[in-house]
Amino acid sequence: MDAWRLAVVLKYTRLGAFRLSQDGPQEFRLQVAARAPDTGDDAGDLVGRLRQALTALGWDRPRVRLGPLDQEAGPAKPSPFQACWSRC
Repeated sequence: MDAWRLAVVLKYTRLGAFRLSQDGPQEFRLQVAARAPDTGDDAGDLVGRLRQALTALGWDRPRVRLGPLDQEAGPAKPSPFQACWSRC
């Protein structure tokens, strides 16, 4: 997948750090850093928007799981998108 095609979905969401991983043909995992109190449910809303965007890009039934980003492992950038078919 060309992750830049999802940039418009992520553009207006206030995330400090994130990682989007593709774990299988229809499985995606969105990990986000702890949110500031004023961000509301941006990450929760983002899951639905990601699911819609992935469907528009050709996935039949994409599943997006939301979880915490392990900050101790270092920052997610510069590689916030990764495919984990056999190595993650």
